[in-house]
Amino acid sequence: YRVAVHAADPSAGVSAASGIMQTQAVLRRYTDFRWLHGQLRRERCGAVVPPLPEKQAVSRFDPEFVEDRRFGLERFLRRCYVHPELRDSASLGIFLQADDLAFHAAKNQKAAPPGSDGSGHDGAFNGAGGAGAPSPPMPTSALAPPHH
Repeated sequence: YRVAVHAADPSAGVSAASGIMQTQAVLRRYTDFRWLHGQLRRERCGAVVPPLPEKQAVSRFDPEFVEDRRFGLERFLRRCYVHPELRDSASLGIFLQADDLAFHAAKNQKAAPPGSDGSGHDGAFNGAGGAGAPSPPMPTSALAPPHH
């Protein structure tokens, strides 16, 4: 899936309040969304993490199923983004912004036990995210299904 996000461009001295935004996109698979869901549950113990759409082994390329899943994944991301306990998560930021190489490196890191750094958050991503950290850019409605 192609996940497009809008963000202010700080390099151009632009703030979100100005209304001038840049868009970036990353490609993610359903298994990447599952990774994000699991990371959010580990990083933010006790927070209610929105559900993912169900996995389907048969007819997974049926156009109706693909559209339903796309809608469900988009809803999942939007709900994570507006959730006060999830929006500044390191994993959400990585999911939305990291290039393929950095994202796969983050996925393959062994997660430290939650709270092992004393913050109550998982320290697997060098302390990025957490309370007071800037939120990742807002996911747009441009979540597109994969090309076959």
